[in-house]
Amino acid sequence: MATALSVYVGKAVSGESYYSGSVISRQAFTVTVEAIDGGRLDTNYNGWVTIYANSPTNDRAFTIGSVYLSNGRGSTSATISSVYDQNSGRKITVADSAGRSASISVGVWFQGRATVFNAGSASYCQGTGHGAPPANYVALPGYGLCKKSVVLLIQEIKRLRLGKSGM
Repeated sequence: MATALSVYVGKAVSGESYYSGSVISRQAFTVTVEAIDGGRLDTNYNGWVTIYANSPTNDRAFTIGSVYLSNGRGSTSATISSVYDQNSGRKITVADSAGRSASISVGVWFQGRATVFNAGSASYCQGTGHGAPPANYVALPGYGLCKKSVVLLIQEIKRLRLGKSGM
């Protein structure tokens, strides 16, 4: 049998269930690549593999790293900072100089903090006819807001104690 490549990206967001892997935007994640022959690790494979992220039209549009496979296996860190249009993920493709390749689709999550927004239309979809938003709002989760959808995943809930004991 011929050697093939395999790529793995873990789950940075445990609640993510749509994609095989998930990453958090602008945070390093681990890409693991293996050379597989007949369903087993090909320990005779040694060489460089290039790691790509897709664009809307090309699966190998952006080089985001490379990894050296020693005895058929290698891992490295990479980062992704964006998604395209309303897509919530990106495709990661690995390829070697012999033309072997493998891909995985990963969900890309954006980490942030809820805060107070001031009233005014400067940051609210100008030109869309929405008007000025009310003061002190958080628009999450939002579906179809300014032609975009946002889903909120809360992994940890902390209690905030306000005032004195007994209030």
